[in-house]
Amino acid sequence: MAQESDGDNPFRRPPEEVRRFFERRRIRPTYHWAEITPPEYAHAWSVAKTAGFDVLEDIFKAVRKAIDERQDFDQFRRELEPILVRKGWWGQKTVLDPLTGRPSLVQLGSPRRLRLIYWANIRAARAAGEWERTWRTREVLPYLLYEMSTARDKRPEHLSWVGTILPVEDPWWQTHYPPNGWGCQCGTRQISAWEAEQKGYDPTRRPPHEGETKVWTNRRTGEARAVPRGIDPGWDGNPGLERGKEAGRLLSGALDAMPEERRRNAVADLIGSPLFRWIREALLGYDYRRQTEAAMRQLGSVATPVAVLPERLAQQLGVQTRTVLFSVADADKQARRRLTRLGGQALTQADYEAVQAALEGTDLIVRDGVELEVHVERGGKPWVAVLHRTGDGREVYLKSWRRARPEQVDAARRTAQARENGTDGDGGE
Repeated sequence: MAQESDGDNPFRRPPEEVRRFFERRRIRPTYHWAEITPPEYAHAWSVAKTAGFDVLEDIFKAVRKAIDERQDFDQFRRELEPILVRKGWWGQKTVLDPLTGRPSLVQLGSPRRLRLIYWANIRAARAAGEWERTWRTREVLPYLLYEMSTARDKRPEHLSWVGTILPVEDPWWQTHYPPNGWGCQCGTRQISAWEAEQKGYDPTRRPPHEGETKVWTNRRTGEARAVPRGIDPGWDGNPGLERGKEAGRLLSGALDAMPEERRRNAVADLIGSPLFRWIREALLGYDYRRQTEAAMRQLGSVATPVAVLPERLAQQLGVQTRTVLFSVADADKQARRRLTRLGGQALTQADYEAVQAALEGTDLIVRDGVELEVHVERGGKPWVAVLHRTGDGREVYLKSWRRARPEQVDAARRTAQARENGTDGDGGE
């Protein structure tokens, strides 16, 4: 009888989410770690000072094997070090800095660097995998508990966060989901609403140092940006969430490849999904704008399909995609406008399901550069949808979907008629 190999034993293999996160990152040679930003880190994989050396693929394969086979550091090093030594990527050497064009003495491979490579990649991949599972099961286990680091030397700020309980959707996890620095061994545990209550969860209590930042200047690019207090530059992101944000864009490509009817049905299903409900509703309870500017950009760009663009509108916008996306930032802006300025109710799922019919049935379209205003009657009342094309023409977003006043419809009709007649578009004949 054949003996079962470790590779066939599901209890020895890492979770699929961890392997998938690492596998899908593209390899990118760099000279300095700061050349890759936290959002890019979710999609790109690199090791500093590898540009010009034929070793990046070898290191990538070694880390992948360490993840697949759950190797400890000693085994990882024993297998990789001879390859790097043979190819000349070891010890100190003088190499050309591509930014300055000057030679510089730098440290290439070493036991310490291999340990850093091993730690950073294993921890990031595991964290991303854990986040994916956390997000998928958040309706059953809706809270995350920040747990103490196992490191001998603990950072004061990280210690102050121990015991923090927040909903999985809370924007704080955008920048504070561990690891939060080089060597950080903090962790989280997903818990139920009952356990959160037993541990004294208070929805009004916020984590220490929230909103406190320090300015860090990237020596490679000269860019200065705010980094949350207690977090090392480069670790102020959530790779798992960054990858999850791409779901809408990945879906966009898949939807574009579908036949027309299947595409419409798929978008209708997505509007009823938990992701769309979160985008439409959750931010009303979590003011993500109190976070750092970087966190706001990251969370605000989460998007999901909301409609299929009819061919005639796609041609008017000059795009090949037929998928209309709806982002967190636009949902937040629209919801707050309705609740504060208009004193109305937030739009419902049915309201967004009506976007498709509006795009297909409209006879009043106003184009202005990269935007289309689509006017339609819904329930005997005028509505307007504003579609925006990105600069590269690859994406289309629903920027606004709202009731319109009769005078706005009249002005739009005059503008459309004027452009059709070749006048200046100001509404005059």
